[in-house]
Amino acid sequence: MKNVPSLSYLIISMGLISCPVIAEQNEIQETMSEQSDKEENDVKDVLVIQASIDDISKPEVITSEEIRTGTIGNGNVTDLLKTLPAVQMSNGGMSGNQQGEIKPNKITIRGANSYQNNFMLDGISFNNDFDPSSDGNGVTSTTIESSEQGFYIDSRLIDNIKVYDNNIPVEYGNFTGGVVDITSKRWRYNNGGSIFFSSTRSAWNKVYYDHRVDFNTANNDSSRPSRFQPHYKKESFGGWFEAGITDTLGIVFSASHRESDISAVKFMGLSPSLNKNNDIVITNKPYQGFKNQTRDSNNFSGKLSWYMTENTNADLSINYSKHEDYSFSPKEDNSGTQTDHSGIGGMFELTTNFDFAELSLNAGYQQLQDKRKSDQNFFIGFNDYSQYPNKTYNSGGVGDLKTTQKNTNFKTKLQFRPIQFGATLHEPKVGFEYSKTKGIYERDKDYYRYNFYYFNMQPYMNDYWSTSVFEAVHHSASYTNYAAYLDDTIKYQRLTIRPGIRLDYDDFVKEANFAPRITTSYDLLGNGQTNIIAGYSRYYGRNMLIYALYGA
Repeated sequence: MKNVPSLSYLIISMGLISCPVIAEQNEIQETMSEQSDKEENDVKDVLVIQASIDDISKPEVITSEEIRTGTIGNGNVTDLLKTLPAVQMSNGGMSGNQQGEIKPNKITIRGANSYQNNFMLDGISFNNDFDPSSDGNGVTSTTIESSEQGFYIDSRLIDNIKVYDNNIPVEYGNFTGGVVDITSKRWRYNNGGSIFFSSTRSAWNKVYYDHRVDFNTANNDSSRPSRFQPHYKKESFGGWFEAGITDTLGIVFSASHRESDISAVKFMGLSPSLNKNNDIVITNKPYQGFKNQTRDSNNFSGKLSWYMTENTNADLSINYSKHEDYSFSPKEDNSGTQTDHSGIGGMFELTTNFDFAELSLNAGYQQLQDKRKSDQNFFIGFNDYSQYPNKTYNSGGVGDLKTTQKNTNFKTKLQFRPIQFGATLHEPKVGFEYSKTKGIYERDKDYYRYNFYYFNMQPYMNDYWSTSVFEAVHHSASYTNYAAYLDDTIKYQRLTIRPGIRLDYDDFVKEANFAPRITTSYDLLGNGQTNIIAGYSRYYGRNMLIYALYGA
């Protein structure tokens, strides 16, 4: 299946934009050293860097202070984005039916599908491209309902978030919605840390609902075992610390744990099972009270920062997250299912400043995994057609399954300093990206679904069995993506123009995607306070790894 490009569109915005007048030169560092033997001060050689003239694509920025003092909800990244005008939460995320969940909500930016946003951590994308969309069928035997985020990052463990939703620079690709660019905490010559604890529960909350809806866990089913959550208890705790190892080398370590217990009624009624002779046996199970569905989320991250010289620094980071979900249906016996979503990754970033440009290199590796294990790895359905209304009694889960995604990434970008050409000022930028993605789909053993149809109408109609088998499988597929981009921010008096082009190619679709983008800005009053901004941009969406597996 081919990757379908988004429609090109024109973005025009006008408003009051607060931006200071940019000086053509801005000294960012001046170091004085005192020579005691001469009793005089000498000024060291310093790098004088001109401030960027690109003020067109300013993202929405959520700072570490805003994260620390703001309302964080469940502590997920998407909880921080609710107030941004271009971001809309999914219907499920806005629902009061599932307040016991701690999993990140899906978001849409500018109306695009939630899985067509590019989530990035320290310059590397961490999107789950396996099958992040939901087909509306809920939990099935062939898919694991996952998320577009490969890591469920605790927002209290990050430094800042940048959200791009229009006139997005060519250095960003693989999206049709927007870009969520996350930076983890970094050592800044300090020693210290912070700890936190929070708790909430349904007893402290009041839910108002339409009384035509029976807001009761007894109405959950196997496809949506957590549809209603009237009773829950959530807690989270964690912290971070930073410390210097030497004068130029330091580390930041972060950890957090979140958990939720969701009380739900256990199964009661007729339960079908098989005896040693593979004959069906019906057992009547009385009311058994309540049992907790559970959610657990753990996050660990560490970043080693080295300020190698005054103009060069390097970061090495490791991130790990795991979300565990145990759910069951009150309408099917032995239907409990444990679903784990985990991610581990390492990233390296090197940034060096020259007098003419800034060079950045990023490299990373990630392994993302979704795994499901059922309490009973087969399904039995007893369909009683001997009376009216017909009744069906079920037991068992939806089967074991595992998907794995492995990502290897490399990026480089060269951002030139502003260069004067006649009456115009230019700021070129050029970059290259390489990524390799591999997906593995596994079912370790055969999964059986037995259905028995009982009519009690012999000799006119016989009872019969039907059996569906989902065979053990191991499929894998991979593809490689290459990208190159170039743009130039050109400033002439009050007018700023940024033409650019991005080229993407992968060996799965085997087509080159050209994404031209141009943005213009005109300063009406010449004071940087009132600007007219217009742009034309083409964005290409992400490849779904599941499509490559279909062709494996």
